[in-house]
Amino acid sequence: MLTRQITSDILEGAESSEATKILREYFGEDTEISKELELYQLLMNETFRSENQAKEFLQEVVKTRKNLDLKQLQEEKYDIIGKIKEKYPLKEFFKSRVDNYRELASVYKVFKALTESVEYEPDEVVRSKYTIVEHVTEQNVEEAEAGKSDLLEGFKEESRDLRLLAQKVMIEKFNNKYGELLPEQKKVLRKYINNISNTNNLREDINERVETLKSDLQKLRKKIDEKVVDIKVKEATNLIDEIKAEGGQVRDDEISNILMYYQLREDIKQALKKKQKA
Repeated sequence: MLTRQITSDILEGAESSEATKILREYFGEDTEISKELELYQLLMNETFRSENQAKEFLQEVVKTRKNLDLKQLQEEKYDIIGKIKEKYPLKEFFKSRVDNYRELASVYKVFKALTESVEYEPDEVVRSKYTIVEHVTEQNVEEAEAGKSDLLEGFKEESRDLRLLAQKVMIEKFNNKYGELLPEQKKVLRKYINNISNTNNLREDINERVETLKSDLQKLRKKIDEKVVDIKVKEATNLIDEIKAEGGQVRDDEISNILMYYQLREDIKQALKKKQKA
């Protein structure tokens, strides 16, 4: 959620993101929450050929989790939520989709039950353990190994300073590539980033934008006196309805189409202005 917020802040045109500061402060090398994050990532990313290996691996991860300073970990979690609440509307911030939510929730429950003595029903704990074991063994190991990027693996081994420098370069490149986006295009991308899990809200927003764009294009058509251009704009205006839908997830290509329609509207406006000046 924090990394997604960084992207959203960049699209807002912010020179620096408060989410970046929070990441650096709480997920540095010496914090308990960063150590716990590594354990979550191990359980999400490692693969084993047999169920027995996966079970043994889970036991070792749980054992490592017991060695964390649980009091310090709880304080860091409390503090990080407080910092996020200071900088961002908490309700909106937590609307973002969480990948592998079922598996992550199972890890959370197992950690709580086996390392903090939090009481759960026995069947809940057993189901959570097997959810993790299935996740660790369900992926094809050969494919997982073949898909690993040498560049990514090398990047993980680099120092924290070098990783932060790489992040800075990435953000600069992002700004160079997308810095010229129209304000409405940036709003669409922000909405898409922040509400990707809230399909109904995002779909309603896209449908409203389609209606506005369609209306704007129809008004602009009345000012176009070139027949060929008018025909093409008319065809494009008729096709925009294909983006609308009654519900369901918003696809990437629909977002791309919306962005192109905003650019089309802007191009027509600029062309009409130039003609008036001439």
